[in-house]
Amino acid sequence: MGRRNILVTGGCGFIGKALSLGLVAGGHRVRVLDNLSVQVHGPNPDLAWLEAHAIDLIKGSVCDPTACDTAVAGMDCVVHLAAETGTGQSMYELRRCVDVNATGTATVLEACCKACVKKFVLSSSRAIFGEGLWNCAVCGPVHPGIRVLRRTTGVGWNPTCPRCGSPAESMLPTPEDTDPQPVSVYGMTKLAQEQLVTLVRNNTGMDVAILRFFNVFGPGQSLRNAYTGVLGVFVNRARAGRHIDVYEDGNILRDFVHIDDVVDATKKAIGLEGPVTCNIGSGKSVSIGDAAREIIALCRSDSEITLTGKTRAGDVRGLVADIAAARKALGWEPRVDFRAGLETFVRWALASEYEDHYDESLKELSSRGLYH
Repeated sequence: MGRRNILVTGGCGFIGKALSLGLVAGGHRVRVLDNLSVQVHGPNPDLAWLEAHAIDLIKGSVCDPTACDTAVAGMDCVVHLAAETGTGQSMYELRRCVDVNATGTATVLEACCKACVKKFVLSSSRAIFGEGLWNCAVCGPVHPGIRVLRRTTGVGWNPTCPRCGSPAESMLPTPEDTDPQPVSVYGMTKLAQEQLVTLVRNNTGMDVAILRFFNVFGPGQSLRNAYTGVLGVFVNRARAGRHIDVYEDGNILRDFVHIDDVVDATKKAIGLEGPVTCNIGSGKSVSIGDAAREIIALCRSDSEITLTGKTRAGDVRGLVADIAAARKALGWEPRVDFRAGLETFVRWALASEYEDHYDESLKELSSRGLYH
């Protein structure tokens, strides 16, 4: 891949900053479009790294056509990361999520079409799937929809088989051709992004890569946004010796993928010719309860875990990536295992400033009947 002019929307965020620095190190010219949201960056974000690496910053929203036109001008490639990412928050701030994620993507794409941008990389999400694939003892592999919770059915926390109604037994890797069934407003908007990008690709011939990120973690993620990054929430609680809430029975399953692997996959997608849609995960599942216990141990904390027996609207029981497509199309392989990545993340987090807004977020969700 030769030297390119690359715009990274949301380039001051967790993934955006790591990617921007990686692209500069690879000899590319990078420009960033970011609205510097206070919820994510705080009131006085550190922007010195941009100047230090000769990265242009355009402060503005992806919903602003003028800002998008200015940002896209002269770019060979656009990596679209800017989004409202809080699953829980999306369930009560619906318009904000839809405006930024759907309308914002349309605005960026419109600017790209006018500027004849050749390459577009979209950061999509595991959330488009809803629940992952599960195994039913009677029916085999199935893809459940929204769960009916155990307080009304008595069948436990796992989803039920959509064919026979039996409780699903175990989770299976979810490939890209699984029918999307988002169960959150956030997931719905990410699916809308994919559909917009695909429509533009089919009508203009723009080269498009869609990357479905699973649970990205690592140094640099926000330690002040309680709606994104459960590992950050856990570290914040553990370092202060506060109790850690783990939803349901502690056995919610997630696929955590390290930021270094995500940056590597994105760089490979930028250099790839031809359309591709890939899951970007570790291909392995970790229970949220186990993650909490690991963090307490790494923090040498006396925090206690509370299994709340409650769930948050928009969440799913389990989802793990089938990453065969990324291996084949991108020549990509995740290299950072969860334990090693968690040690690095906790060490970084304990040396960083943080703000614990978990209790506030829980109050917001509970007051709207979204945590029960």
